[in-house]
Amino acid sequence: YQAFGNHDIAISGKLTKQKYLELLRENNNNFTFENSYYSFSPKKHFRVIVLDAIIDDRVTGNGFISEEEMQWLDNELSASKDEVIMIFMHHPIKEPFKSPGHRLNNAQELTNLILKHNKPVAVFTGHYHASKIYQENNILYVCSPSLVTYPNAFRLITVKDNRNEIVYELKFMETGRKDIQNKAKLKLFAATTYAGDEEDKNAIYTLKK
Repeated sequence: YQAFGNHDIAISGKLTKQKYLELLRENNNNFTFENSYYSFSPKKHFRVIVLDAIIDDRVTGNGFISEEEMQWLDNELSASKDEVIMIFMHHPIKEPFKSPGHRLNNAQELTNLILKHNKPVAVFTGHYHASKIYQENNILYVCSPSLVTYPNAFRLITVKDNRNEIVYELKFMETGRKDIQNKAKLKLFAATTYAGDEEDKNAIYTLKK
């Protein structure tokens, strides 16, 4: 499955969102979706919602969720009854660090929409290439690192749907190529900002139902 990133299309070029989606459908049997934002149930009682915050009419690292997509998400959250809700998108709703040129421009509006439904929700994002986890108002915000820049890592996430709670176990998985990781670290002025603290790497978080 795929969530659009800001480097996945060419502004004023041939690689549009629709062309990208067409290529995915042609080459990935799992991907049958027509829109750049979509939802599916990987198994019973689980709901995955994929959002598209990519601005495609100008060159920018910022993101924005359209009014149409907001309404769609509102309907999705309303229709989800007692499901484990996981939202995936490229831009974080809560920034791991301040970067005006990368932030989601209507992050507060999106937060208010999620809070309106008063449900436990986990939001998984990237974009900043940094490891950071926040838990607020029964919402779990997980920003994940990048394999192509330091700390050259990804996350392995186990989700347990218990009777009265949802448990997320997050494991920080670093590349075995320490030579590449060490070179990547030398290119950063604030490597620890991207790697995160230990609680931003390996941790267990619980959302109450």
